[in-house]
Amino acid sequence: MKSCDDASTICVPRGNGAIAYFELTPKLPEDGKHQKWQLDIIRCKCKAQHGEKCDCEHHGESIDSLDIQFCSTSSSYQCQYERCVLVVYISESAHRDWSFALGGIQLDDDPNSDDKNLYGVQTIMAANKRSMTAIVQSPGPERLSASFSFVAQHIDPQTRRVKIYASSDPAIGVGRGRDVIQD
Repeated sequence: MKSCDDASTICVPRGNGAIAYFELTPKLPEDGKHQKWQLDIIRCKCKAQHGEKCDCEHHGESIDSLDIQFCSTSSSYQCQYERCVLVVYISESAHRDWSFALGGIQLDDDPNSDDKNLYGVQTIMAANKRSMTAIVQSPGPERLSASFSFVAQHIDPQTRRVKIYASSDPAIGVGRGRDVIQD
């Protein structure tokens, strides 16, 4: 099990919330084969603490997948308030041709299902669908695990045809199973 210090794990404290920022670089398939989509978690170089003002340059750290873990010892009352907010931007290098599509994420267990709310996920699009905010609610006190993929559309610059793609990586996993207590 990864620790909360691992860049690819967001641990949501018991009864609270967490916010993280990301840059996504989708890639077109080549020779009929899926290409890895790059996901960078955006961190501040000065390591400002939550809520502190920061004017420094930010940098990204590439991660293969994202694991959101809610505290395993939360009461049902605390679970009602637990949230994880993910703000995901399409990278500047892909900005012209790519945008999020179909809500921006897809539940991996059932590719035909649009029932993200079953797992407490709401998405909001902004900036011509090049920015997505995903609000992940606590899965309740029971242990639950679900995986999501990003969904984006590509506009071919020559033909202007639109195709929709889902990432096989990076994936977003949501679960309950860590004892995360806010100090």
